[in-house]
Amino acid sequence: MRFIIVAASIYIIFLSLLVISIKNSENIFNDASGLFHSGTSPDDLKPYENTKLKLSIQYPSTWQKEERLNDFVTFLAPIVDPSQYTSPAGFGISSLSVSNVSLNTIANIHLKNMTNNLKDFQLIESSDTVLVDNRPAKKLIFTAMDNEEKKQALQLITKNNDKVYLITYKAYVDKYEQYFPIIQKMLNSLVFLK
Repeated sequence: MRFIIVAASIYIIFLSLLVISIKNSENIFNDASGLFHSGTSPDDLKPYENTKLKLSIQYPSTWQKEERLNDFVTFLAPIVDPSQYTSPAGFGISSLSVSNVSLNTIANIHLKNMTNNLKDFQLIESSDTVLVDNRPAKKLIFTAMDNEEKKQALQLITKNNDKVYLITYKAYVDKYEQYFPIIQKMLNSLVFLK
């Protein structure tokens, strides 16, 4: 009988130590998880829909959205350098109602206008591409001066029904590659509405 009482006492002590140990482990895990930031990251995306532009897209929750007129929207990356007064990168979509004009014609006219009007314009690439929804598009990559700063841009020209879209990603030349993965996520989320 004495053996059973001693064994039961040891078992109760063992269970108490196990419970204390588990509680301490939870605290250690809670403390360790506190080392990781659980807030929104710069590329947490939030939805945006514009019925005038006839599209929806997702954009980084930390970026500023600016709607201009009915057929133009921009998304601006946060200013990270206090000495800079402009966003290091931006993404914009504009549209124009056009009928019976080919993408080639539109792209050629647009390219000629940029060549003639943008300071220090240098074309890097001009090619055909396909958007996520298998929609044909013209792709232009170039550099030019913008407010006395050299910037690099990617422009996509595409059509949906009677609208032609100009999709532009622009960033400081040294920031272009840094922001491009976010832009790719945005482009992958782009849906044209009927």
